[in-house]
Amino acid sequence: MTDLLGTPLPEAISRVCLNENDRRYLSSMRKKKPIPFSQKFPNAVPLALRLLERMLAFEPKDRPTAEEALSDPYFKNLAKVEREPSAQPVRWIIQISSQSGIMMGLAQGKSLGKQ
Repeated sequence: MTDLLGTPLPEAISRVCLNENDRRYLSSMRKKKPIPFSQKFPNAVPLALRLLERMLAFEPKDRPTAEEALSDPYFKNLAKVEREPSAQPVRWIIQISSQSGIMMGLAQGKSLGKQ
């Protein structure tokens, strides 16, 4: 992800990574500049790239909800937001570790399982 999105800012790493080992791992990575999505995917529809870039944001607060994504101009002729079901967002915790791989779990206290 960092090859495409670039290295997250230290402030973002502090906000997103709950585990000190994860913060240290991400902070120690070689600094990378983001690659414009239009350069990486030159034949893609620009509206799709804009939505993809929003959905892949490092910080969860910067990502659209499912409802926001479905109401994006990319889906203008496909989705009818008023017909889509709605639910409370689920908060995932993702831990990235050089030793144990990627661990994911629900924020409601369930244990993290290796992915």
